[in-house]
Amino acid sequence: MKQQNILKAAVPTAAAACVLTAIGCALVYHFAPQLFPVSSDVSALCGDVNVDSKITIADPVMLARYCAEDITCGITEDGLSNSDINGDHFVTAEDTSALLHMLAFGKFTPDGKPIINGTTAPAVTDSTESSETVTETTETTTESLAASAETSDTALETTVTEPIEPNPPAESVTVGGISVPLGISAQDLTGIFGTPDEQFEMEYRNSTILYTIFADDPAHTVIMISSDNIVSGFYAICTECALPEGYEATQYIDSHADGTGEQYAVLILREGVSIDVRDLINQSDLYSYAKLNYYAVNGLRAARGIPTLKWSNPGAAVALKFARDIADGEGDASKHLGAGGVPTDQRLLDAGIDWCAFGENLDMGYTDPFAALNGWLRSTKGHRKPILSEKYKNIGIGFVYDADSEYKIYGAQEFFTLFDE
Repeated sequence: MKQQNILKAAVPTAAAACVLTAIGCALVYHFAPQLFPVSSDVSALCGDVNVDSKITIADPVMLARYCAEDITCGITEDGLSNSDINGDHFVTAEDTSALLHMLAFGKFTPDGKPIINGTTAPAVTDSTESSETVTETTETTTESLAASAETSDTALETTVTEPIEPNPPAESVTVGGISVPLGISAQDLTGIFGTPDEQFEMEYRNSTILYTIFADDPAHTVIMISSDNIVSGFYAICTECALPEGYEATQYIDSHADGTGEQYAVLILREGVSIDVRDLINQSDLYSYAKLNYYAVNGLRAARGIPTLKWSNPGAAVALKFARDIADGEGDASKHLGAGGVPTDQRLLDAGIDWCAFGENLDMGYTDPFAALNGWLRSTKGHRKPILSEKYKNIGIGFVYDADSEYKIYGAQEFFTLFDE
């Protein structure tokens, strides 16, 4: 596209552009960065947010709505790929401001590429990584009760995206030798898999999600995810899985130095279906997230020949309280101290848990229970040890969401074995 075509269709009045630039700059200080899937189409026009082959004032308006988490903004993946105006591989309000500035002053190269801060915006390239912060783990036994100082670690996920159909037809996907159905009624799952171990229903902004857990054989755990009563995805313990057309897959890879380097689970979701805690209507009770994390942990252990763990309500209460203490700023994450400086061993004893060995995990910032497990497993500071340890027989898990806190969501796991076990 040539320069004069862009300018002829795009440049608003100076006054309007300056006002919008000021608004865009103000947005920078109110909205957190959104990771985006980068397009591999290097010919994509940087700034063409609505993908109409020209840059107009409609583009920064759509980008501002996306940064404000307006789910009705209608932005596409190609639009997101065109939205990284400053080339930092994030889409944020800073890009909105830069795009408005670009429109106001009409800065383009002869071949139609925008100029930002005196330099040409970089070509869009492939990126498959996203990161979130984890607080590392202290694992303690009766032989060693000292809590060690910890640092943050990074957990990464690889997302594989295929072309999406609005309403993919019913079909089956083979996962670990098991045929897993998609697009059918949630009520039909019982006739296929038998009686589920548990079911949890949660209200999200876009739909009602029903989680149906089948873990009779833990090594082949499948958690079916139904949106408004239609099976729209699943989480499964498996080393490989075909990606059905019209769905997106998140592969969980054990890439730790001591890990297998292979996929251990996959999350398949139809486009538009979200299990992100930030999309929940009621974020005050995340018991379901805790149990989903529990089944994912046991599936991982069973697949590696490690005995599964028993769920502990007292342990879950300890984990929930610890996560709440950290969210409220009353605990010390690095030393694993709860409110009032109470260490893990005493918090367990206060809950009536007469332990002979215990371990504790804490994370911050993971927005779904499966991503949290992946972060712990990939940790370089000790998280994976209790998850894969054979010395523990019980586990309690708790998640807390606090929109006013730094990391928003906090998760804790309490592992322990009793003296009489």
